[in-house]
Amino acid sequence: MTDEERKSLKEKIKGNIEALKEHIEVLEFSIQQLPANINDVDRETRQKMMVHKRDCEAQIRAGMKKLTQQEVALKRVDSDDYGICIECEKPIPMVKLELMPETLYCVQCHKL
Repeated sequence: MTDEERKSLKEKIKGNIEALKEHIEVLEFSIQQLPANINDVDRETRQKMMVHKRDCEAQIRAGMKKLTQQEVALKRVDSDDYGICIECEKPIPMVKLELMPETLYCVQCHKL
């Protein structure tokens, strides 16, 4: 991997991290906007609010997991073994690293 490719990946990962943080903040704000006492609303609205809250919480958990993966990738990007498949030890194609900078596997080993 060239220095320019590594630099490009770092910027992409940093952008991913910022976008994930912003998305999580929006979801958390959305939950905070729900009434504290949902018993004050009608049944249908209460159900919609509960579904919305569960959906937001699930998206927050998924976002936090992805955020952690991106932060680990950012720490690893400068290491010599970044971009090398941990299974077969062959280089991971740059296209895959650009799409999934947190990946540890090449396309072939990922399928296994």
